[in-house]
Amino acid sequence: MNLCLARQQQGKAVSFSMLMCTFMPVRKVNPSDEAAVELDSLSKHVKSTCVRWLNLGHALLYKAAEGSEYFQHLVDEGFATPDEMALLSQGSGMRFPLVYSWLGDMLASAQRAKLLTDGQYRLLLDDVMASRMNASDVFMYLQAQIPYYYCHFMTIMVRLQ
Repeated sequence: MNLCLARQQQGKAVSFSMLMCTFMPVRKVNPSDEAAVELDSLSKHVKSTCVRWLNLGHALLYKAAEGSEYFQHLVDEGFATPDEMALLSQGSGMRFPLVYSWLGDMLASAQRAKLLTDGQYRLLLDDVMASRMNASDVFMYLQAQIPYYYCHFMTIMVRLQ
């Protein structure tokens, strides 16, 4: 896989994680305030799940680029739950776009629960969509009929003009 695209994916994951922690910081809540405790619990769940899913999407991207169909280690390493892997194991083909759609749904749920403002939601969703677009670009380059180096060379020439 192109090192530049891999670094973009890693950069998006770091950016997304930092934004999630900035937008939904850990707050001290009064244990007697049940609504605040529930909202804090939901916030922690959303943050950890979204970051885990973004990393799962990247891991599935690498697996797809390798042509590997073995995914059990992703459960063992904590990238996915057994239920999520059961969903991802159904069918064949690219699995990472499904994870990115889960991320979008989770972010929309967080916005509806008032954990994120509209601007925060759009900014996080832009990171998710950029990751999905970069992942698609990887396969565009890998499955091109002309040599990859020529594609890379032409991309540079077009951008220089």
